[in-house]
Formats: sequence, structure tokens, C-alpha cells
Amino acid sequence: MQFVLNIFKLLLAFVFFLTISACSNDNTEATTETVTEIPDVIQKFTLTTPGTLRAWITVDAGARTEMTIDSVAGTASATITGLTRASHTVLIEYEFTDNTGNITVTLATASNTIDLSSGDGSLAFSGTDFDTSYDDDNDGVSNMDEIANGTDPWSCLIGTSLIGNCTLG
Repeated sequence: MQFVLNIFKLLLAFVFFLTISACSNDNTEATTETVTEIPDVIQKFTLTTPGTLRAWITVDAGARTEMTIDSVAGTASATITGLTRASHTVLIEYEFTDNTGNITVTLATASNTIDLSSGDGSLAFSGTDFDTSYDDDNDGVSNMDEIANGTDPWSCLIGTSLIGNCTLG
């Protein structure tokens, strides 16, 4: 009788374990480390204007998280918490802020929908995914080229802009 009782207890424990396992959710939130290649044009970017280059990641239009830039490895990385096994829209932005902190311009962005439902997806982007054509003063010269040449990417005034299609008036 004791043998049957022990088998019954073991069977009950096994059923309990299976019930708990079945109730677990594969869509649980997870922490994801993302490392992305810095676009070649930004890796080769030389700052002639004093300031700071920063990278940001935004998932599903949520809060922006600053990424850590490793210029030696040519990567930017961040730890993202709370991701579920689902599709996510991911935006990565590179910005330059002048040393006064008054002017921030976008240098490059990339946005992709990334499917993490299988559990083995990655938030990584390649350098060719990025748009680097931002031109805040609409003079025909990209923000990146203006920063690299020490001119003002917000001004189309003669003498402050590199070259381009400035129209005064």
C-alpha cells in the first residue's frame, strides 16, 4: 500500500509540475543586449566642431535609450529590458550635439521591424541600413558634411554654410 501511495504522490507531483510548466508564458519579458554596427560614414566621421556624438535606440515608439558607442570596435550597444517574443519596431538614431548643448542635429537613422517571436532574433542593424541624408538648413549639404567641415548645419547664411543652395530672403 505504501508503494502505491508513493507512486500516487510522485504522479501528483509530476502533474503539478506539468501544470505549472504549461502555465508559464513564453512571451515573458526579457532583457536583450543589442549591438549594432556603426555606419561606415559615421565611423569615418571626423569632428572639427567641438561636441558629442550620441546614439539612441527606441523600441515600439517607447522611451529613447542612449547607446554606448565603442569607436574601436565600430559598434553601438544598449541593454533593452521588457521585450516580449513578438515583432518590434526599432529605431536607431545618431545625433551630434555642439559643446554648448544648444544645437543637436540628426546625422543618421535606421528603422526596422524585427521579429523576436522565435526567441533567437537580434536587434542588430548593419551600417548600410542607415539614412545619412539629413540637411536641417536645406542648403543641399548634409548635416554630417557641415559638422565635419566646421559649418553650421542649421544656418543657410553665407559664411556659415559649407556650400549649397542657400536662398536669402
